Amino acid sequence: MGFLAVGIVVASSSKARGSPLPTISAVTKRRRPNCWESATLDSTVRTRRLGRQSSLQESASSSADFGSQGSRTLFNVGRAAQFACADLIRQIKDLAEKMLEVPAAELELREGAVAVKGSPGERISLAQLAQLDTKGSLQGRGESFPDPAVYDTSRLSSCLYPAFHYPSFHCHAAEVEVDPGTGEVRVVRYAAAHDVGYAANPTLAEGQIHGGVAQGIGMALMEEIVYRDGHVINNNWTDYKLPTIADVPDVQAILVQHPVEGGPFGAKGLGESPVIHPPAALANAIAHATGVRLTSLPITAEKILRALKEKHG
Repeated sequence: MGFLAVGIVVASSSKARGSPLPTISAVTKRRRPNCWESATLDSTVRTRRLGRQSSLQESASSSADFGSQGSRTLFNVGRAAQFACADLIRQIKDLAEKMLEVPAAELELREGAVAVKGSPGERISLAQLAQLDTKGSLQGRGESFPDPAVYDTSRLSSCLYPAFHYPSFHCHAAEVEVDPGTGEVRVVRYAAAHDVGYAANPTLAEGQIHGGVAQGIGMALMEEIVYRDGHVINNNWTDYKLPTIADVPDVQAILVQHPVEGGPFGAKGLGESPVIHPPAALANAIAHATGVRLTSLPITAEKILRALKEKHG
């Protein structure tokens, strides 16, 4: 390869989502024109005299869900889940207070039981509490009403989401090699730093970045739907090019953690942001390497070679 260069793109996003919460159901709501969103969550523990069973609300018994989009599932629904769990813990402590004859403020949940702080031997298991509860169930409820983030509305048009909850910030850097004789691009190294607020699950967060970068490389360098006379002519996996393991370098995922007040435990979104920046970072790197700026995707070898010939004659 003849050219070697690095391209960097720095961007911010007002989106916030994260890993979904598969074991609980939630309802998100939107109201206009004030543009706020809320999330409500019901967590139910049903009890039987001879045992226990757990029941979680599902779509058949709860309100319609607005959907998971805008990188805000963890930010919004996770906060509601956090409040619902806190409410359920309060009720459990109130029930244990009567059994242990100790104020609820002096109790803590640990190892499947409610224990007296400083006296772990004084405890009652959750199974015992479930059998003693005469109401039949304990239900925890939480609602999240985060204030929309302030942003310059003149910089945004035709957006489906008028309310953004908290901005997140990201920086991607790519190192590429470009063959001046063929226009072929090889991504040598890639680094992506994301301000996630708080990484609720660091492994999944890093995986989200790796997957987003791989998809972004495909978007930047090869993926394209080709039409001819109104028909798609590359509607198969032979002609529709996708990145393989040979095309994706080792990706350095950097989690920057500065917890924010509005998110669950300080978390922010990490949904779409990893896939947004690779095309820009790679375009910058290719321009730095070749001296030609391409402004349409994908940046194929043919486009690069044509641009080099036009530049050098």
